[in-house]
Amino acid sequence: MSNAKIKKLARDPLILPIYLPTLLMAISYGMLTPIHPLFAASFNVSYSIIGLVVGGQSLGMLLGDLPAGLIQQRLGQKNSLAAGIILMMVSTIMLFWANSIALVLVLRLFTGFGHAMTALARHSYIAEVTSSGQRGRSVALFGGVARIGMFIGPLIGGSLAAMQSLRTPFLVYGLFFIAALILFVTFTPASLPPDPDRNTLNKYSDSLTHTARDNRKNLFTAGAGQMLFQLIRMAPRQIILPLFAAQSLGLDIQSIGIILSVSSAVDMTLFYPAGWIMDRLGRKYAIVTSIVGLVVGTALIPMASSYNGLMLVGLLIGFSNGLGSGTMMTLGADLAPPNVRAEFISLWRVVGDIGATSAPLIVGWVADTFLLSAAPGVIAGIGLAGALIFAFGVPETLKAEPPK
Repeated sequence: MSNAKIKKLARDPLILPIYLPTLLMAISYGMLTPIHPLFAASFNVSYSIIGLVVGGQSLGMLLGDLPAGLIQQRLGQKNSLAAGIILMMVSTIMLFWANSIALVLVLRLFTGFGHAMTALARHSYIAEVTSSGQRGRSVALFGGVARIGMFIGPLIGGSLAAMQSLRTPFLVYGLFFIAALILFVTFTPASLPPDPDRNTLNKYSDSLTHTARDNRKNLFTAGAGQMLFQLIRMAPRQIILPLFAAQSLGLDIQSIGIILSVSSAVDMTLFYPAGWIMDRLGRKYAIVTSIVGLVVGTALIPMASSYNGLMLVGLLIGFSNGLGSGTMMTLGADLAPPNVRAEFISLWRVVGDIGATSAPLIVGWVADTFLLSAAPGVIAGIGLAGALIFAFGVPETLKAEPPK
């Protein structure tokens, strides 16, 4: 690559600061997708505890969403981003040596807290540097890059676990995160500098309160829809499909990794159509279509009786999730008032993470109380409620670009 092209890449506000590091991080996440449920099951615990471990990162994110905004104000956007990456990296690597399910859960919580810090910094940065008319495509590309990583990751994770052990991917995860950290630190501008004011905590708390009050309608309606959407996005591939494949169909870890990767391969091809739909037809077209597809795919999981059948279901889930690429980040950025963007996005992420956190817990409870095969029907019903909220209760947020 010529020096001119390198300089052009370096000047782009999203490619090197956001997209490339996100790809590396997503590969790391993807490596662990087929690992976490089976790693938790190796401690001989109930479905509820497995669900708690799988949802541990989401729970940590939920706990970290509001403090992340304060940390960003005190440390600055760039330093907060770097600190979050380091926390995620260290807590995940330590899983290699974890010898109790309690320690595993604690480490997962720390990983989620670090993820909340990085997610807020990236989300607010993208919202700053994009306009309404290009935001859908920019955020969808962000989601597409993450999906490419989620396609590559399970193949690596499943192969490493098959050749070595379930714990080996935790170490490889750290190598990808070191590379991501270098890119973030080198290319991300410090657009939100640190605030040295000692009253930052009080100011931030007051600002959160006012933001929640002034935007309560959007946080209640669109937020409720987002919560249910994140729940049905999380449950099928993160916990139901891997457990059903292993315990009902008897598939090995490598086969599960292949199914998840192929599902992610379909998912990742749809980020551009999703962005086009959001910026041309509207945010709601992409959201509702995605949810309905996820509902159908989730309901079909217990009907799969073979590897090929489960692969087809995985393809449908991947296709449907891909149509929703970047939709919740785009909607949150659309709804966020410019003067309190970080505060609104923190609250928006809290609502969404409640859904992501609830997903494995609900699956675990249903599986323990009834059967694992009953969980998909429950999750599909919840997802359908989310589709109805977006279809009839949330206004369209796409705005026409002003004439140039």
